Amino acid sequence: MSGFLMVPREMRVGVDLDRVSFLELLKTYFNARYVCGRVKVYRTRHGFHLRLVFDAPVPPEKKIELRRALGDDPMRLALDEVRLAKRAFSGFDTLFMIKKYADGSSYTEEEFNPLAESWNPRIPPRRCGRRGPQTGAR
Repeated sequence: MSGFLMVPREMRVGVDLDRVSFLELLKTYFNARYVCGRVKVYRTRHGFHLRLVFDAPVPPEKKIELRRALGDDPMRLALDEVRLAKRAFSGFDTLFMIKKYADGSSYTEEEFNPLAESWNPRIPPRRCGRRGPQTGAR
């Protein structure tokens, strides 16, 4: 995590995926890897955070475009579009590592490797053999 924080804000992009399937996470991960070679995934209470690191600064307009293409949280995108229109970049593209809730509890994201997880697509197995009496002439 600390390596990511050492990268200037202009060279990193964060994507917030809430309530997504594992297949959607893998799709987003591989698309992010295609665009940018360095991607870290973190598990959160409601989904995942992807943190992308680029070799050169990324303009805010491109960050929004990339985040939208990768399926970032729509509310987060809308807030950042307002910030972009006002040219107020405080809080732009921010992902929190620790969240504190009103009930006093908190949650810290943890690093996650989607390629190390086993995946069960929940597709029923095919049946082999006959499926009952055959009808019709041969």
